[in-house]
Amino acid sequence: MNIADLLLARGEASAPAVLFKGGVVTYGELRERVALTSGVLRARGHVKGDRMGVLAENSPFFIVAYLGVMRAGLVAVPFQTDVQESTFRQIVQSAGISNLLVSDRLLKRLRPWAEALKVSLLSERDLKHAAGAPEEARTEIDPARD
Repeated sequence: MNIADLLLARGEASAPAVLFKGGVVTYGELRERVALTSGVLRARGHVKGDRMGVLAENSPFFIVAYLGVMRAGLVAVPFQTDVQESTFRQIVQSAGISNLLVSDRLLKRLRPWAEALKVSLLSERDLKHAAGAPEEARTEIDPARD
């Protein structure tokens, strides 16, 4: 169990977990999205301690991505949304980031920088499509194993 599991366990499934301009995400929905995100990351071969970049505006996606990374046992490396290319390059290289979760809104700006550094991107849209992913992409994290 890690801090993501502790945070996600706090509320009843129907209780509001994230309030944002567009509505509400309940604890049940948040748990499901975080489980999917962490499962997709594990299914892609990421192992405990890998560094995963996160670039998203203040949104439910940022919360899901950050908690999903933590729940998978990975190290979240968040970027400011107004990051400049030189700073992005420096952080990616010094932290050893080879994969990054990015919001759909910021994907277009980030894509050429990521391609130049050979950083794989997993977008908000990619995760939504993963909702139909094989069951192994949705596995629960086992603290004894992971």
